[in-house]
Amino acid sequence: MLVAAVGCAGATPESAATAAVGESESEIVAVFVGDLSASASASGRLQAQKTADLSFTTQGRVAEILVAVGDEVTAGQVLVQLDTADLQRNLLNAQQALLIQESNLADLLIPPTAAAIALQEANVANAQARLDALLAGPSAADVATAEANVRQAQASLNGAGSRLAQTNSGGSEADLLAAEQALVTAQDAARLAEERHRSSFDCTYVAESDTWDCVGGSAREEAARVQLLQAQADLAQAQERVDSLRAGGNTSSIASNQASVASAQANLDAAQARLAKVLAGPSAAEIATAEANLATAQANLADLLAGPSEAERVRQEVAVAQAELNVQTAERNLAKATLTAPFAGLVTAVNATPGGQATGTMIQLVAADSYEVVLDVDEVDIGQISPSQPVLVTLEAWPEVELTAEVASIAPQASQSSAGIVSYEVFLALEPTELPLLVGMTANAQLQTAERLNTLLVPNRAINADREAGTYSVTLVVGEQMVETAVTIGLQDENFTEITSGLQEGDQLLIGNDLPSFFGEQNGGGPGGGGPPGFGG
Repeated sequence: MLVAAVGCAGATPESAATAAVGESESEIVAVFVGDLSASASASGRLQAQKTADLSFTTQGRVAEILVAVGDEVTAGQVLVQLDTADLQRNLLNAQQALLIQESNLADLLIPPTAAAIALQEANVANAQARLDALLAGPSAADVATAEANVRQAQASLNGAGSRLAQTNSGGSEADLLAAEQALVTAQDAARLAEERHRSSFDCTYVAESDTWDCVGGSAREEAARVQLLQAQADLAQAQERVDSLRAGGNTSSIASNQASVASAQANLDAAQARLAKVLAGPSAAEIATAEANLATAQANLADLLAGPSEAERVRQEVAVAQAELNVQTAERNLAKATLTAPFAGLVTAVNATPGGQATGTMIQLVAADSYEVVLDVDEVDIGQISPSQPVLVTLEAWPEVELTAEVASIAPQASQSSAGIVSYEVFLALEPTELPLLVGMTANAQLQTAERLNTLLVPNRAINADREAGTYSVTLVVGEQMVETAVTIGLQDENFTEITSGLQEGDQLLIGNDLPSFFGEQNGGGPGGGGPPGFGG
């Protein structure tokens, strides 16, 4: 609750000092000009406007505590550090994943090379050629090859039959010499046929793979291949003839030649089946497969020439954006493992334990430059206080030091004590000081509630108050007369009252009922004599 205190700033002139002689209780005073102020006192507490209860927003183990209670810290200073090994690995993995996605996007946007285009075009050409060949049906060369294979298989069968017959009957020395000569001739013919066939291919050099791509199917190659097959069949028959004559008619040779006859018959059946298939032409399934292969090759070439589609580009850009978000998340998680000071201040509590889990409030911090005094003011006195009102503050720790402050704000809502007393919190903004202030210190405040400068003042005892009528008057001394004079008053303190009308500076006022004795002597009276007319005894 406020305790009123007022004081007169201006000194009373010596000529207007109260005068009293002997045992008289009356005195004469003069109206004078001075300064008058009124103030009120209140007590409260020192607190910080800016405080912080700091805690981690992530789980973890406390690795290091870098401050202690009472430490002064700067904004951004590290206070507590969690173990970050796992978080750093997560960040590194996220950064590597981002590099991969960015590389994939860059590769997607690179135009195709000439070599890649040429390769895809060659694939299309080959697929088209295969389909065209199927749709055109068997060529004369294909038929001739199949027929030559049949003839070769038939010759092999004939040779195997002859060898079996000769093995059963044996042969002369002349027959063996003739067969060996025929074998040498067949070997030479087969070698020449193979060389002619190899030289008949149409080959193209492929720079990308540093190889030769040889394409068969030309008329020259087909003719050479037929000749090669025939020469190989003749060679096999000649070899079998020699083997048969050399073996004679033993049992093992007969069995071997019988197996050769069976194998040659199987090869003939297969060759005849292939010839029938060639003559029948391609099946629907083969044509469909060739068409699908051509379509695939054409689509691959078109995709290569067109570059990535909008959907592919967007999909890869989304992958990059997601990887960037993952990096940002990992960076935030790593940053959350470091507890820093949000502002410069003083550490008031440390609740962290090395090796313990980061739960609850770790550090309590107050801003050293944000101290304020909080007064609890009774509701009956709150009307005397307004924002920006000057205040003098002293602290119980340093009662002789006066701190300047002003009313910063008044709480808009009252608080009520258990005894039913209603009060409001009044917040005082302190001017900067070098005192080592601490939160919770007891503060005493003197609030200036009113001030009058160069105003008419009289002692309070000179005022006559009519409480019922609500009027005020003074006893004015005019010459030897005492005149009851009505006045209006203003600010009043314990000793003096402001006169706003009815008097002027220098007027003489009587306090009490009798004039002082020296006043009568100066005006012709004497000791024991009566005062001027109108003064009652």
